[in-house]
Amino acid sequence: MYRDLCDKQQKDSIEITTFRPTGEQLIYYPHLERLSLSQLRLRLEILKEFNSMIPSLTELADFTLPAGASTLTDQVRGVRSVMFWSNKKTIYQAALDSTATSSSSSSISINNFQAHGLRLEGKTDWKLSRATFAQAYQQLKGLLDSSWKRKKNDRLYTVKFVGEHSADAGGPYRTSIATFCEELQSSLLPLFIKCPNGRAGVGMNRDKWIPNPSCKSALFMSYYEFLGKFMGLAMRTGNLLDLDLPSIVWKALIYQPIDVEDVRAIDILGFKVLEQLKSVTGQGEIAKAYFSQMVDYKFEIIGSDQETYPLVPNGRHIKVTWENKDRFIELYEKYRLNEFNEQCAAIRTGLLKVVPEKAISFLTWQELELLVCGRPTIDVDLWEKNTIYESCKATDPHIRVFWKMVRTKLNDSERSALLRFVWGRSRLPLRSEDFEKPFKIVPHQRRGHSDEQQYLPVSHTCWFQLDLPAYRDLETVHQKILFAITHCLSTDGDSTYNSEI
Repeated sequence: MYRDLCDKQQKDSIEITTFRPTGEQLIYYPHLERLSLSQLRLRLEILKEFNSMIPSLTELADFTLPAGASTLTDQVRGVRSVMFWSNKKTIYQAALDSTATSSSSSSISINNFQAHGLRLEGKTDWKLSRATFAQAYQQLKGLLDSSWKRKKNDRLYTVKFVGEHSADAGGPYRTSIATFCEELQSSLLPLFIKCPNGRAGVGMNRDKWIPNPSCKSALFMSYYEFLGKFMGLAMRTGNLLDLDLPSIVWKALIYQPIDVEDVRAIDILGFKVLEQLKSVTGQGEIAKAYFSQMVDYKFEIIGSDQETYPLVPNGRHIKVTWENKDRFIELYEKYRLNEFNEQCAAIRTGLLKVVPEKAISFLTWQELELLVCGRPTIDVDLWEKNTIYESCKATDPHIRVFWKMVRTKLNDSERSALLRFVWGRSRLPLRSEDFEKPFKIVPHQRRGHSDEQQYLPVSHTCWFQLDLPAYRDLETVHQKILFAITHCLSTDGDSTYNSEI
């Protein structure tokens, strides 16, 4: 909370005597709402005292060590979420500045027609030869690591588009990087695939892309490493990458522990198997008989790439029984938590060839994503243009006040949260023709309470729909929407369970 308030006030620090968070600011931190102002200030004083010791701690820890190799290093990494950004920024920027180099830009040629032709054929570039990202790799793979350690706003290369009349004064360079990201998040390249939630149209984070577990060859690993170098380049130069990667990827890049919730965030249906197994309780022969009737699994798993993998040798021939179900649950969870380890390790290798380990060791996964990708910007005009209304009109007072609230009261991250609330995605398509379906606003159905102003909005992510009460004023709609997008994010898989949140 303290970090967020500093960001909003554009300050590095706030004095304890002037620290007075409002109810609207505390809504994001329900565990703090019950505390008195004096208790909040005491916590801030303790945090400030702890952060004053951070510089000396960073000199003692060896951040080149992997997780588990050093208790001190692990402990310092473990408190990164309570470190003030002013501390992190000093360490981060010093690490970048001390390793920045100046060298001339390389020159590469990109044939967009090759990649476009493959896309028109609906094929995937498994040979990694025709996509623009693959063309760039072939021409830049020989660069020294030091050549990637550019200063702010520097360019790694100048680009010539074959058969196109363009002089690279910066625009073609930025266009090429945007095209790389577009290709990586499409069927043109096999390196990333849409996450299971996205393929099934359920749950949250449907716009996220995950490393393809099938891509394990040395060639594929070299391309993941190449992407990691571009991530480091983005952090150094500010030429950000438009990538939609989930927490399970970002956490792996900075040794932040991955948990079951990171898996659920991209595959809400993936743990239904375990939920079924854990639901069978009891003892004795009756429980065993019931289990054998309900469960028909083998020691194998369908991965995120929809391929089947054995959890133990010859696992496809070993049946899950009452006696070995705990072992199956353990192996199942372990596989899902570590499914992308090889690909993420390659990306991390590339990242650390461009950015020093110390620069990222204190970052949370959200901060790393922000430094690589920036904040997703929501085009409210495009969103409103692709909205339809049922049993209400765009000119209705409560509809007008809703869109005014989205434009004037929400920041970019809150707009992104609102989009996740109603659609399970954090970014809008770039063009109207890319919308799978329009956003729909319908009247809220009252269920007993006479005062409509007391209701929260209801979303249906499968249908990209918002059931909006007829709120009378800007403050009411802001308060209700803010509460919903902050506290009402536990989707139950839409039609797979109870259909709404």
